[in-house]
Amino acid sequence: MVGGMAALRSSLLNDASAKRYKIVAVDALPAETGVRRARRRAGLARAAGVSVGYVGVQTIVDKVRFKAVVPQTNLMKLVRVTKENLKPWAQQLKDWGFKDVPAKYLQ
Repeated sequence: MVGGMAALRSSLLNDASAKRYKIVAVDALPAETGVRRARRRAGLARAAGVSVGYVGVQTIVDKVRFKAVVPQTNLMKLVRVTKENLKPWAQQLKDWGFKDVPAKYLQ
């Protein structure tokens, strides 16, 4: 799913029958990092840097303001958030101003 907030539904986290599904979400925001710990089969991915927001806004400006022909699809590189890279990702979120980054992910 794009935007992993739906993965935080208690039914997806706690219902035994829901465990048969894999969840892959693109966001990897602080609230969603707990999903990965609660569900071993969950996966999180994040955009490489802040380019997703920039490219999205620039595409709209090009299309609306400059009447440019813009691509229908902009493929963006995704980085999988794993146990090995969770600490630097958590630190990056904190540096960007997220207040709800769990301290345990920064250690």
